[in-house]
Amino acid sequence: MATLQTTALRVGGVSWLVPLRALAVTATGLGLLFLLVAVDLSVGDFPIPLGDVVHTLIGGGDAGQRFVVMELRLPQTAVAVAVGAALGLAGALTQTVARNPLASPDILGVTEGAAFGAVAVIVLSGASGYGGGLVTGRLQELGLPLAAFGGAILTAMLLYLFSWRRGGWACGSSSPSSASWSSRSGWRRCRSPPSARSSSSRSWCHRSPCG
Repeated sequence: MATLQTTALRVGGVSWLVPLRALAVTATGLGLLFLLVAVDLSVGDFPIPLGDVVHTLIGGGDAGQRFVVMELRLPQTAVAVAVGAALGLAGALTQTVARNPLASPDILGVTEGAAFGAVAVIVLSGASGYGGGLVTGRLQELGLPLAAFGGAILTAMLLYLFSWRRGGWACGSSSPSSASWSSRSGWRRCRSPPSARSSSSRSWCHRSPCG
């Protein structure tokens, strides 16, 4: 039986054992991420050599380079990295909770739950989402992302409750949940007036029977 090789990592008065393979993969991934970020910061309408980008990031560079890198490009790149990290973490948590390496929000039905909430708000807000419905004004603007988030959370909670068996969680009801929410979203769009079947609702429900 193979022995897992570990190394002791100390930070101040705290220490813990870290697998060498995980440490090597993490270090390599961070290095590649830094390289890709530097390449992304170097390209654009005002190209900057890669070396100058690295020099600017550590406090050097002239005023023009600092403005382009630090003020214009770095905020967008930082947001992209943060969003990618959040998506990766969400996927890892989903697969850990489901105990299935193939689990994802669309397979579990969470995506369809979010689509159902969003489509419900779009339909209730009237023709093409521009008034004339039950949801108007500021509530209409804030209601769409909140309804999508609420639909996703509700679906995840229902999946967790319905899949609890003998003190454990089994991913066995994902496909019925996905199909159920998809059919509900399509039914709501089909029952709404033709003017309310906007492109916004179609973008949330690609597989709707209403086309």
